[in-house]
Amino acid sequence: MQPLSNIRTAAAVGLTGIAVFSICWICAVVSDSSWIFGVNMISDLGVSDTNAHYFFNYGCMSAGILIYIYGILAAYFSGSTLDRISYVLIALAGMFLIGVGIFTEDVGWPHNLCAYSLFISISISALIRLILYVIYKNTLSAVVTAVLILLIVVIALTQTFPFLEASAVILIMIWIALNCLISILEMKKEGFESKVPT
Repeated sequence: MQPLSNIRTAAAVGLTGIAVFSICWICAVVSDSSWIFGVNMISDLGVSDTNAHYFFNYGCMSAGILIYIYGILAAYFSGSTLDRISYVLIALAGMFLIGVGIFTEDVGWPHNLCAYSLFISISISALIRLILYVIYKNTLSAVVTAVLILLIVVIALTQTFPFLEASAVILIMIWIALNCLISILEMKKEGFESKVPT
């Protein structure tokens, strides 16, 4: 299989992970009518008395596995060191998402460690990829990434923490989907190197 095909396969896995989490989140919200966006923390769904906790926790674990695989594959088939680092951080975020599903918020610090580590990993990855998009002269991706980062900052300064958390999750999903689509649609090839597995 050619390098570009390998990268596309990794991206397809990543998009599947985003789709799985989105569907499970929606199903969890539908199952628990007491959960309110911007009022409740997302992780409240994981300890819901309704079937929402099944959707949320298994959704986190399933999506986490897929995002981890996406990050590892994308890192393996990337050429530059910064590319690899950014994708390894996404893989780590996938691992932390699995942890969020395993360690529900009533467990305490293990859940908080996984949740905060997830956001930190993705934030650093986004900053690295923003630099790479500028280097590769991928204007559209750079602008979108910068706008998403700016939105999170604005929301953090103006909204409640539950609203920030839920909004950040949505923006993160959009950002990961963007990265996957870039690979699949070949929006930018210049400066992007891949390797054939030996």
